[in-house]
Amino acid sequence: MFMMCQSIGFNRTAFPNVVGNINLNNMQMLSFLDMILNINAATKCYEYTALFVCSVYIPKCSGTPVIPNHIIPPCRSLCQAFKANCFVFWEIFAMPWPNDLDCSSLPDSNDSSVCIGYKEANESPPVRVKLGNGTDSGRLLVYNAAGLNEWEEACTTNWNSSLSEIVCSQLGYKEVLAYEEVAASSGPKSTVTMPSAESLTHLIQSYLVKSTGSSCPNGKVVKLTCGNPECGTRPAYYPSPLRVVNGDEVKPGTWPFVVEMLGGPRKLHFCGAAVIAQNWVITAAHCIGAKRNTDGIYLNIGDTRRFTYSQYRQIRQGKTFYVHPDYSSVTVEHDIALIELDEPIHFNDYVRPVCLPGSSDVTPVGTRCYVAGWGKAGDKAPDYEPALMEVNLDVVNWQKCKEDIKDAPITSPFTLTSDMMCAGGGRDHDACSGDSGGALLCPTSPLADTWRATGIVSWGLGYMFMMCQSIGFNRTAFPNVVGNINLNNMQMLSFLDMILNINAATKCYEYTALFVCSVYIPKCSGTPVIPNHIIPPCRSLCQAFKANCFVFWEIFAMPWPNDLDCSSLPDSNDSSVCIGYKEANESPPVRVKLGNGTDSGRLLVYNAAGFNEWEEACTTNWNSSLSEIVCSQLGYKEVLAYEEVAASSGPKSTVTMPSVESLTHLIQSYLVKSTGSSCPNGKVVKLTCGNPECGTRPAYYPSPLRVVNGDEVKPGTWPFVVEMLGGPRKLHFCGAAVIAQNWVITAAHCIGAKRNTDGIYLNIGDTRRFAYSQYRQIRQGKTFYVHPDYSSVTVEHDIALIELDEPIHFNDYVRPVCLPGSSDVTPVGTRCYVAGWGKAGDKAPDYEPALMEVNLDVVNWKKCKEDIKDAPITSPFTLTSDMMCAGGGLDHDACSGDSGGALLCPTSPLVDTWRATGIVSWGLGCAVPNVPGVYTQVSKYATWIRNVTRNEVHIL
Repeated sequence: MFMMCQSIGFNRTAFPNVVGNINLNNMQMLSFLDMILNINAATKCYEYTALFVCSVYIPKCSGTPVIPNHIIPPCRSLCQAFKANCFVFWEIFAMPWPNDLDCSSLPDSNDSSVCIGYKEANESPPVRVKLGNGTDSGRLLVYNAAGLNEWEEACTTNWNSSLSEIVCSQLGYKEVLAYEEVAASSGPKSTVTMPSAESLTHLIQSYLVKSTGSSCPNGKVVKLTCGNPECGTRPAYYPSPLRVVNGDEVKPGTWPFVVEMLGGPRKLHFCGAAVIAQNWVITAAHCIGAKRNTDGIYLNIGDTRRFTYSQYRQIRQGKTFYVHPDYSSVTVEHDIALIELDEPIHFNDYVRPVCLPGSSDVTPVGTRCYVAGWGKAGDKAPDYEPALMEVNLDVVNWQKCKEDIKDAPITSPFTLTSDMMCAGGGRDHDACSGDSGGALLCPTSPLADTWRATGIVSWGLGYMFMMCQSIGFNRTAFPNVVGNINLNNMQMLSFLDMILNINAATKCYEYTALFVCSVYIPKCSGTPVIPNHIIPPCRSLCQAFKANCFVFWEIFAMPWPNDLDCSSLPDSNDSSVCIGYKEANESPPVRVKLGNGTDSGRLLVYNAAGFNEWEEACTTNWNSSLSEIVCSQLGYKEVLAYEEVAASSGPKSTVTMPSVESLTHLIQSYLVKSTGSSCPNGKVVKLTCGNPECGTRPAYYPSPLRVVNGDEVKPGTWPFVVEMLGGPRKLHFCGAAVIAQNWVITAAHCIGAKRNTDGIYLNIGDTRRFAYSQYRQIRQGKTFYVHPDYSSVTVEHDIALIELDEPIHFNDYVRPVCLPGSSDVTPVGTRCYVAGWGKAGDKAPDYEPALMEVNLDVVNWKKCKEDIKDAPITSPFTLTSDMMCAGGGLDHDACSGDSGGALLCPTSPLVDTWRATGIVSWGLGCAVPNVPGVYTQVSKYATWIRNVTRNEVHIL
């Protein structure tokens, strides 16, 4: 604040050394103003805010000796305008107006020797705008807060396209769809003017345009239509010179409408969909089936690679499913559904809505269309594709399609109806399992790069037919009948098709395919292919499939077909009697837990085939890979400890490895398998799993040269750093640090009087404020915990904890920082760091766009107290025992906006493990020579932190 106020005209040539006093009985006002300035650099609420704050904090003097009687106060109009119009602060940050600041007691004059800010207060501030009654189209209205608090029409005087773009952007739209001049109505008018060039550069203000009173000389006012991206467009798409059309991996932005549907706690791929509006996606009804509860279904939007993070990814959940009322799982007619989302999609160049055809639209035969999805590359492929792939498909004549299906080597279980269309049929050109629900994307016209969802991938004969050929009894012939096991209709076939669609992702049990194929394309005894010679699945295979494949029943809410009665099937290990006896008695993957379900204890495996009980796991053939898989299966990143312990009484199991393929993909719900065992050595497994160690930086690689007074850092350098954002436009105002999956730590003054967590967001894993990051995770606060002894007057106990609304996902780029114990003392001279988006200096106009770091040495507490005492401005606060100091060198300091961030110090001189030794609290400027910054000493609060977080943090 000291250096910033120097840039105000009346303070450029001298160092004022007193603090203004305007009927202030204590230091509440100073703390309040400091908070205002911390936020103001982001919002730039009004240009005169800094003038008002500085006129109070470091006031103008009349040129005579500096004594209070010669202080020139702010003008009453400046104070009133600041209080009345700067509503962003009061609404978003819940900050009370100090009782001791009475605007009415101040003088008001345009004479600058009497008071400061009269002229500035009467300049036009940025204004709120709306179109018509608050829609996306209508007359432009600006809010005149300084007049009669009413909405005024905007004159066309000096209007230009840039103003149209700014207004639409200010209202949250991406594009100007139309502008026109219309006749003004009665009532007051305003002339809208441009914001400053600096505001245009950053475009992060809540209110951009300004207005002045006007009578609209030409009698015309502005009418605007704003909108979000046009449907079906691909602004980020650049065609390659050569494209492999039967399965080419596509780049981000190629198909910005494509959605991946994920199911269950491990978010397994099972279908596709398409974006049609901010709150809606379209898919196939059979992808939803009987499920009406949206829990466990996720929509992955904007992504192109399934197993890596993407900067364009947006995850949504369904709010409501709308399956077509005439959909039939028996005939698959009317196979269409809509999903209303839990929150709107953010449209950009990589995520856009697809167009939809009109009711009279007919796509010509031969039109070159595309399907894009993660479906299998072929029927024999073991799994879905890791990357988004596209295939081109020509629209086929409906009558020809019907004939082709009739002549296929396998009788179709479904009938082509008038609500269906066909595409493809060429060699190696087709949608496949897992593409279901995705859109058939066709151009709106032959020469246009605008696309609509002409069809929804519904069904085909290839997947199940070819897959069942790979079963031993079907490798040499093309069966042409469908098995009938007491089925009165085709319900079972639809059910089995759904099972197979999901099964490629879950790989529930290896024998699932055998069971499904034994029903769908059954084994024959070698005599002529007639129903009497069909060999059915064994009862044990049917029962095991039904009982143990609980992933389907729990996640996808699919009912077991009434017509499939396992008890009516034979059971024998003679393969001429039934199929699958041996396979059904092999060990499937199993559920596991440690002890009573914590992160440490004896390994227990669930024996569903036995007595539905948990059995201890023997150490027989145990190895480190099994430890890693079990911990991963339980959702942990690391194996912290393994040991052999004496077995207790009761049944035991021997745990075995999953297949190599399963290890490659690691997407099963249950990986390890088990067999009954008596534990020959009498030992069982005890494991301790955990999430990443605190304070580590696995993705950090040191540069050969580092600029220590403000170097932009790469992702993973400081994986603990958090940016705090406020309000509807998510404006930067403070820093914080990750200390556990559900907790971050910050300064109490960053929260202030606010206890409602609405409007406060935590940006985690990011390094650049105005660009999307593949490592970014956004969370909101669930509860604020400000230290009970925090004082906004003295800034003592300036520490707070924020419990998050959902856990952080730890990886190499997002990790928790360690915390010091209550007896920890960081030695004087320890080289520490602060990383944040704070201003590069007091005179910097805005926060940094990129995460910056600065190194700071810990300063002796007593010397720090003396340095603050000798500083060129009297400190409003006193250094107390719960505070510590660092920095003080030229161009080395934390600054405005770094508040709440951690002072990161190594746990020991030679170790790359870091702890939050301090929290950025206050200072007397930025990088003022010989004046250290002041930090809350975290070690003083170790017990309080443990108690509040319920021991979830890492004290090291």
